[in-house]
Amino acid sequence: MDKLPFITLKYKDSDIDKFKINNQEHILINLKKFYCDDYFIYESVFLILLDDAERLIGYCQLAQGSLNCASVDIRLIAKYAIESLATKVILIHNHPKCDVFPSKEDIKYTIDCKDALNTLNINLIDHIIISDNKYFSFFNSEIIRY
Repeated sequence: MDKLPFITLKYKDSDIDKFKINNQEHILINLKKFYCDDYFIYESVFLILLDDAERLIGYCQLAQGSLNCASVDIRLIAKYAIESLATKVILIHNHPKCDVFPSKEDIKYTIDCKDALNTLNINLIDHIIISDNKYFSFFNSEIIRY
């Protein structure tokens, strides 16, 4: 007879120190640590998980894509947020070609993601696109609000 698996959420230590989410420039410096030097090679997507007071719970890599694309199923974002009891999340992805302006697909995905997560009382508070020394914040650009 097949056994039913017992599912757990596992936390692993990382080399990244906790940082505050109150200063965009400080965030940019810390987000680059997720990528090492990889942000020039391919797109990758990370998720920062936060509690109600916007304290860091943790982070995870959602996808590693190609030179100009990385796709993430919104259900995966919801899974990590629910399992970590996060009530707020920030999406991060890079543009290797150094143009941080979002594509139409980036904008549509972000709005769809925010709407889907809202049904679970999880707030997408920002989506940040980073490159070498530049970044684009969907929140600062008023594409999304919270």
